[in-house]
Amino acid sequence: MDIFFLFFITSFLAVVVTLAVMYIRKCMNKGKGEFQPVDHSWLLQKEKEFQEKWKETLPKHSTRIKLRNSRKLRNKRKEKK
Repeated sequence: MDIFFLFFITSFLAVVVTLAVMYIRKCMNKGKGEFQPVDHSWLLQKEKEFQEKWKETLPKHSTRIKLRNSRKLRNKRKEKK
C-alpha cells in the first residue's frame, strides 16, 4: 500500500512539474510571435548540385571493371610472393 501511494504521489508531481514547464515556455515564447519554419531549399539545391558533380566524376562502367580486374591481378601477384 505504501509503494502504491508513493508511486501515485510521484506521478502526480511529475504531471504538475511538466505542466508548469510547458506553461513557462509558452509564456516565454509569446512575445516572439509565431514560429516560422526555416527555409532549407538552398540546402536541397546544394545537395542536388553535389550529386550531379559526383555523377560527372564517376568513371564509366567499363573503366570500373578494368580497374577492378587490375586490382585483383595485383593482389594475386602479392600473394604469390
